[in-house]
Amino acid sequence: MIETIEIRPGDLWVHLAASRELKTTVLVNRVYYSLLGGGRVAYVGDYQPHIEARLLALHSLNLRHSYERLAYPFQNTERDRGSLNDLRLDFEELSNLLFIPTISDAEKLGPFSLIAFDDLTSENQGSNDFIDLRRVTRGQNVAAIASMTVPLTSRRRAAERDGYYQGRNVEPRVYQDADVVTATFLDPELERAGRAHWTTLKYRDGPAPLEIPVQVDFGGTLKVNQVGEKPSKLKVEGAPWWERL
Repeated sequence: MIETIEIRPGDLWVHLAASRELKTTVLVNRVYYSLLGGGRVAYVGDYQPHIEARLLALHSLNLRHSYERLAYPFQNTERDRGSLNDLRLDFEELSNLLFIPTISDAEKLGPFSLIAFDDLTSENQGSNDFIDLRRVTRGQNVAAIASMTVPLTSRRRAAERDGYYQGRNVEPRVYQDADVVTATFLDPELERAGRAHWTTLKYRDGPAPLEIPVQVDFGGTLKVNQVGEKPSKLKVEGAPWWERL
Protein backbone atom coordinates (compact mmCIF):
# COMPACT_ATOMS: atom_id res chain seq x y z
CA MET A 1 0.00 0.00 0.00
CA ILE A 2 1.53 3.28 -1.04
CA GLU A 3 1.20 5.73 1.84
CA THR A 4 3.79 8.13 0.51
CA ILE A 5 5.44 9.20 -2.22
CA GLU A 6 4.17 12.71 -1.59
CA ILE A 7 2.52 14.33 -4.58
CA ARG A 8 1.15 17.84 -4.25
CA PRO A 9 -1.69 19.56 -6.11
CA GLY A 10 -0.45 20.25 -9.63
CA ASP A 11 2.08 17.38 -9.54
CA LEU A 12 2.18 14.65 -12.19
CA TRP A 13 3.60 11.28 -11.13
CA VAL A 14 4.41 8.83 -13.95
CA HIS A 15 5.09 5.21 -13.05
CA LEU A 16 6.81 3.03 -15.65
CA ALA A 17 6.81 -0.74 -15.93
CA ALA A 18 6.48 -3.55 -18.41
CA SER A 19 3.25 -5.49 -18.57
CA ARG A 20 2.57 -7.49 -15.38
CA GLU A 21 5.40 -5.82 -13.49
CA LEU A 22 3.34 -3.88 -10.90
CA LYS A 23 2.27 -1.05 -13.19
CA THR A 24 -1.43 -1.04 -12.34
CA THR A 25 -0.76 -2.15 -8.77
CA VAL A 26 1.14 1.05 -7.98
CA LEU A 27 -1.62 3.20 -9.49
CA VAL A 28 -4.42 1.37 -7.65
CA ASN A 29 -2.59 1.75 -4.35
CA ARG A 30 -2.30 5.50 -4.81
CA VAL A 31 -5.98 5.73 -5.71
CA TYR A 32 -6.90 3.73 -2.62
CA TYR A 33 -5.05 5.98 -0.21
CA SER A 34 -6.43 9.10 -1.85
CA LEU A 35 -9.96 7.75 -1.37
CA LEU A 36 -9.25 6.64 2.18
CA GLY A 37 -8.05 10.15 2.96
CA GLY A 38 -11.38 11.61 1.84
CA GLY A 39 -10.28 12.63 -1.65
CA ARG A 40 -12.40 12.68 -4.78
CA VAL A 41 -10.68 10.70 -7.54
CA ALA A 42 -11.20 10.73 -11.32
CA TYR A 43 -10.20 7.52 -13.08
CA VAL A 44 -9.82 8.11 -16.81
CA GLY A 45 -11.61 5.42 -18.81
CA ASP A 46 -14.92 3.63 -18.96
CA TYR A 47 -16.24 1.95 -15.81
CA GLN A 48 -13.87 -0.90 -15.01
CA PRO A 49 -15.22 -3.43 -12.50
CA HIS A 50 -11.79 -5.01 -12.06
CA ILE A 51 -10.39 -1.72 -10.71
CA GLU A 52 -13.20 -1.48 -8.16
CA ALA A 53 -12.59 -5.14 -7.26
CA ARG A 54 -8.88 -4.48 -6.73
CA LEU A 55 -9.70 -1.56 -4.46
CA LEU A 56 -12.01 -3.77 -2.39
CA ALA A 57 -9.34 -6.48 -2.20
CA LEU A 58 -6.83 -3.87 -1.07
CA HIS A 59 -9.31 -2.63 1.54
CA SER A 60 -9.44 -6.17 2.92
CA LEU A 61 -5.66 -5.93 3.52
CA ASN A 62 -5.96 -2.76 5.57
CA LEU A 63 -4.75 -3.61 9.05
CA ARG A 64 -7.18 -1.14 10.57
CA HIS A 65 -9.96 -3.55 9.62
CA SER A 66 -10.61 -7.09 10.72
CA TYR A 67 -11.43 -8.61 7.33
CA GLU A 68 -9.91 -11.78 6.07
CA ARG A 69 -7.68 -11.13 3.08
CA LEU A 70 -9.43 -11.51 -0.25
CA ALA A 71 -7.53 -12.48 -3.38
CA TYR A 72 -8.63 -11.12 -6.75
CA PRO A 73 -10.28 -12.50 -8.85
CA PHE A 74 -12.89 -13.32 -6.26
CA GLN A 75 -14.50 -16.73 -6.05
CA ASN A 76 -18.27 -17.08 -6.20
CA THR A 77 -18.50 -18.52 -2.72
CA GLU A 78 -20.75 -17.57 0.16
CA ARG A 79 -17.71 -16.38 2.11
CA ASP A 80 -16.45 -14.07 -0.63
CA ARG A 81 -19.94 -12.73 -1.43
CA GLY A 82 -20.50 -11.92 2.23
CA SER A 83 -17.06 -10.34 2.59
CA LEU A 84 -17.60 -8.20 -0.51
CA ASN A 85 -20.90 -6.90 0.82
CA ASP A 86 -19.25 -6.03 4.13
CA LEU A 87 -16.37 -4.31 2.35
CA ARG A 88 -18.66 -2.21 0.16
CA LEU A 89 -20.65 -1.10 3.19
CA ASP A 90 -17.50 -0.23 5.11
CA PHE A 91 -15.59 1.41 2.25
CA GLU A 92 -17.95 4.37 1.90
CA GLU A 93 -15.15 6.41 0.32
CA LEU A 94 -15.41 4.24 -2.80
CA SER A 95 -18.37 6.41 -3.83
CA ASN A 96 -15.85 9.23 -4.37
CA LEU A 97 -14.30 7.35 -7.29
CA LEU A 98 -15.62 8.59 -10.64
CA PHE A 99 -14.80 6.96 -13.97
CA ILE A 100 -14.55 9.63 -16.67
CA PRO A 101 -14.32 9.01 -20.45
CA THR A 102 -11.53 11.49 -21.26
CA ILE A 103 -8.96 13.64 -19.49
CA SER A 104 -10.85 16.78 -20.54
CA ASP A 105 -13.87 15.61 -18.53
CA ALA A 106 -11.86 16.24 -15.37
CA GLU A 107 -12.15 19.94 -16.13
CA LYS A 108 -15.92 19.73 -16.50
CA LEU A 109 -16.66 17.41 -13.58
CA GLY A 110 -14.09 18.59 -11.02
CA PRO A 111 -12.78 19.50 -8.61
CA PHE A 112 -10.82 16.33 -7.89
CA SER A 113 -7.98 15.64 -5.49
CA LEU A 114 -6.41 13.06 -7.82
CA ILE A 115 -6.63 12.04 -11.48
CA ALA A 116 -5.55 8.48 -12.32
CA PHE A 117 -4.73 7.28 -15.83
CA ASP A 118 -3.69 3.68 -16.40
CA ASP A 119 -1.56 2.89 -19.46
CA LEU A 120 -1.04 6.47 -20.57
CA THR A 121 0.32 7.00 -24.08
CA SER A 122 2.51 9.82 -25.36
CA GLU A 123 3.47 11.81 -28.43
CA ASN A 124 5.93 9.11 -29.49
CA GLN A 125 2.95 6.75 -29.62
CA GLY A 126 0.87 9.20 -31.65
CA SER A 127 -1.20 10.42 -28.69
CA ASN A 128 -1.83 13.74 -26.95
CA ASP A 129 -2.89 12.09 -23.66
CA PHE A 130 0.30 12.98 -21.80
CA ILE A 131 0.13 16.60 -22.98
CA ASP A 132 -3.55 16.82 -22.02
CA LEU A 133 -2.94 15.33 -18.57
CA ARG A 134 -0.06 17.72 -17.91
CA ARG A 135 -2.28 20.66 -18.98
CA VAL A 136 -5.17 19.62 -16.71
CA THR A 137 -2.97 19.02 -13.66
CA ARG A 138 -1.46 22.47 -14.03
CA GLY A 139 -4.68 24.24 -14.96
CA GLN A 140 -6.86 22.61 -12.29
CA ASN A 141 -4.08 22.41 -9.68
CA VAL A 142 -4.83 18.71 -9.13
CA ALA A 143 -2.42 15.86 -8.49
CA ALA A 144 -2.26 13.06 -11.05
CA ILE A 145 -0.73 9.61 -11.32
CA ALA A 146 -0.32 7.83 -14.63
CA SER A 147 1.16 4.47 -15.49
CA MET A 148 3.01 3.93 -18.76
CA THR A 149 4.21 0.72 -20.40
CA VAL A 150 7.92 0.83 -21.15
CA PRO A 151 9.15 -0.19 -24.63
CA LEU A 152 10.82 -3.59 -24.90
CA THR A 153 14.17 -1.91 -25.62
CA SER A 154 13.98 0.02 -22.34
CA ARG A 155 13.10 -3.09 -20.40
CA ARG A 156 16.06 -4.95 -21.94
CA ARG A 157 18.38 -2.13 -20.89
CA ALA A 158 17.00 -2.28 -17.35
CA ALA A 159 17.53 -6.05 -17.29
CA GLU A 160 21.18 -5.45 -18.20
CA ARG A 161 21.44 -3.19 -15.12
CA ASP A 162 20.10 -5.81 -12.70
CA GLY A 163 16.56 -4.55 -13.11
CA TYR A 164 17.02 -0.83 -12.53
CA TYR A 165 15.91 1.81 -15.02
CA GLN A 166 17.79 4.97 -16.03
CA GLY A 167 16.62 8.37 -17.18
CA ARG A 168 17.49 7.50 -20.76
CA ASN A 169 14.83 4.77 -20.60
CA VAL A 170 12.16 7.49 -20.31
CA GLU A 171 10.84 9.52 -23.22
CA PRO A 172 12.46 12.99 -22.98
CA ARG A 173 9.14 14.89 -22.89
CA VAL A 174 7.82 12.65 -20.12
CA TYR A 175 11.00 12.95 -18.06
CA GLN A 176 11.10 16.72 -18.49
CA ASP A 177 7.44 17.49 -17.73
CA ALA A 178 6.59 14.95 -15.02
CA ASP A 179 7.31 15.92 -11.42
CA VAL A 180 7.87 12.36 -10.17
CA VAL A 181 9.01 9.40 -12.30
CA THR A 182 9.31 5.89 -10.87
CA ALA A 183 9.67 2.39 -12.31
CA THR A 184 9.34 -1.22 -11.19
CA PHE A 185 11.01 -4.31 -12.61
CA LEU A 186 10.11 -7.94 -12.09
CA ASP A 187 11.29 -11.18 -13.67
CA PRO A 188 10.80 -14.87 -12.84
CA GLU A 189 14.04 -15.08 -10.88
CA LEU A 190 13.14 -12.08 -8.74
CA GLU A 191 9.64 -13.42 -8.24
CA ARG A 192 10.97 -16.78 -7.03
CA ALA A 193 13.20 -14.88 -4.59
CA GLY A 194 10.28 -12.78 -3.38
CA ARG A 195 11.72 -9.54 -4.69
CA ALA A 196 11.23 -6.80 -7.25
CA HIS A 197 13.21 -3.64 -8.08
CA TRP A 198 12.00 -0.07 -7.65
CA THR A 199 13.71 2.96 -9.19
CA THR A 200 12.85 6.58 -8.41
CA LEU A 201 14.15 8.31 -11.54
CA LYS A 202 12.94 11.79 -10.70
CA TYR A 203 11.53 13.46 -7.60
CA ARG A 204 10.87 17.05 -8.61
CA ASP A 205 14.31 18.63 -8.54
CA GLY A 206 15.82 16.23 -6.02
CA PRO A 207 18.70 13.81 -6.60
CA ALA A 208 18.02 10.75 -8.72
CA PRO A 209 18.08 7.90 -9.39
CA LEU A 210 17.20 6.10 -6.17
CA GLU A 211 17.42 2.32 -6.56
CA ILE A 212 15.67 0.15 -3.98
CA PRO A 213 15.40 -3.65 -3.82
CA VAL A 214 11.80 -4.45 -2.91
CA GLN A 215 10.75 -7.33 -0.72
CA VAL A 216 7.69 -9.05 -2.13
CA ASP A 217 5.33 -11.59 -0.62
CA PHE A 218 3.37 -12.62 -3.68
CA GLY A 219 0.74 -14.11 -1.44
CA GLY A 220 0.06 -10.74 0.10
CA THR A 221 2.16 -7.59 0.25
CA LEU A 222 4.95 -5.60 -1.33
CA LYS A 223 7.04 -3.53 1.09
CA VAL A 224 9.70 -0.89 0.55
CA ASN A 225 11.35 0.94 3.42
CA GLN A 226 14.05 3.47 2.69
CA VAL A 227 14.97 5.74 5.59
CA GLY A 228 16.59 9.08 4.92
CA GLU A 229 15.92 12.62 3.87
CA LYS A 230 13.40 13.36 1.18
CA PRO A 231 13.21 12.41 -1.63
CA SER A 232 14.64 9.05 -0.49
CA LYS A 233 12.12 8.52 2.30
CA LEU A 234 9.57 6.09 0.93
CA LYS A 235 7.08 3.67 2.32
CA VAL A 236 5.45 1.41 -0.23
CA GLU A 237 3.27 -1.57 0.43
CA GLY A 238 1.10 -3.28 -2.13
CA ALA A 239 -0.62 -6.43 -3.29
CA PRO A 240 1.09 -7.72 -6.43
CA TRP A 241 -0.75 -11.04 -6.20
CA TRP A 242 -3.65 -9.56 -8.15
CA GLU A 243 -1.36 -8.23 -10.88
CA ARG A 244 -0.91 -11.74 -12.23
CA LEU A 245 -4.09 -11.64 -14.33
